[in-house]
Amino acid sequence: VHVVNTETSCQADDTISLNFFAPPIVNLKGDTSLCEGQSIFLDPGAGYSSYQWSNGNTTRSFQVKTPGSWFVIVGDTNGCHAISNTVQVNFNPLPAKPLLSLEGNTLKAISPLPVTWWRNAVLLSGVTGLSYQPVQSGYYTLLVTDVNGCKKESDSVQVVLEFNLANVPGGFSPNQDGINDYFQIKGLEFYPDASIIVFNRWGTKVFAQEPYTQQWEGSSLSGDPLPDGIYYFELDLGNGSSKMNGPVIINR
Repeated sequence: VHVVNTETSCQADDTISLNFFAPPIVNLKGDTSLCEGQSIFLDPGAGYSSYQWSNGNTTRSFQVKTPGSWFVIVGDTNGCHAISNTVQVNFNPLPAKPLLSLEGNTLKAISPLPVTWWRNAVLLSGVTGLSYQPVQSGYYTLLVTDVNGCKKESDSVQVVLEFNLANVPGGFSPNQDGINDYFQIKGLEFYPDASIIVFNRWGTKVFAQEPYTQQWEGSSLSGDPLPDGIYYFELDLGNGSSKMNGPVIINR
């Protein structure tokens, strides 16, 4: 820079350095559609010194729960700023809740959409019709999914099939290998007042529990391991029905 005083004709020179910083680069993910009740976090990423969202938020990210358009202005440590693209967030309504009822021994569904069947939160593979005859006790639900990928679950329906001795295993192997270590009876979870008594071959009671927790690992009343062999159980469901009895083998 050259400076001249027009009155005195004095002159001076100086040098000024100018630095130009590249502005930050910022991009948000593209437009998105969610299902009612869902949310999404918008986040331009780290590496900026300031954030100013279109809704006034100044945090790095924020959670979007309502439809709208959003952008962010970011700043860096050089004082440079950049504005992101605008993201449109839409929310699709959920499909109508499917209806599920038990009529006799058949579960029936009402839904305009295809359904999937679930028992105790486990998918019943290959079952897709609007009726199903359960073969196991449990809590059954339906799940529908619309063209937007939005899902809706039915209320659960409890099915308790008639209990019989076929539910009782013929034996178990309490050797602590994690496989078949306990005397567990299918469907007994629907009879919370069930109790059990176990006898040896001479009719001596060796185990009893009320209510039965399905955790008998072949121990005696004193907690000692019983020898391998055949024993006899007496099972009371606790619902006023007749007691059931049969053999059970301990084989470690």
